[in-house]
Amino acid sequence: NTSTMATLGTRVQSILQQVIGAANSQYGGSHLFAGNQVQAAPFDPIGTYAGDNGSNFVTFSNGTKVQTNFDGKAIFGDSTSGLIGTLTALANALSSGNQAAVASALPQLQTALTNLASARGSLGINLQTANNLVTDATNQSTTLQSQISNLTGVDIPQAAAQEQEALLQQQALISLGSSLGKIPLINILA
Repeated sequence: NTSTMATLGTRVQSILQQVIGAANSQYGGSHLFAGNQVQAAPFDPIGTYAGDNGSNFVTFSNGTKVQTNFDGKAIFGDSTSGLIGTLTALANALSSGNQAAVASALPQLQTALTNLASARGSLGINLQTANNLVTDATNQSTTLQSQISNLTGVDIPQAAAQEQEALLQQQALISLGSSLGKIPLINILA
């Protein structure tokens, strides 16, 4: 039925716009899927890719590297390839009632979704690594703050008096030990 296909075409077009919106995601003012072209949206409303295939990494103090931006075309495709291209072709085929084009787009859609799932797994690994590093840094910060608090909370005059008392006790023991060496063993045992 042509009207059902047209309705499905409208739904696929809506999904396509959601995918393009996700592909234009930003974090901290940088587009995540624009390669090195992070200042501008990598995809226009019809899915043409304006980014590049570059990528950047952040290296943490422990040597761990985390990728911070990605080649959006490799992940999402563009208006003629990948997930965006397949959704575009499927929406057009559904809207025009072209059943043969719909049938040929469905296996391409499955392949594109598999590729996207693989990319999502890689992104998840990067996110988990970054989260672990943030957790470790937070724990280290808490430990350092506690240690600094313990150091700054010391009553200096009291600590000096305790140290002086311990030193006097040590000197008294040394003096007693040397005095014991001068007393004959018979007097000590008696």
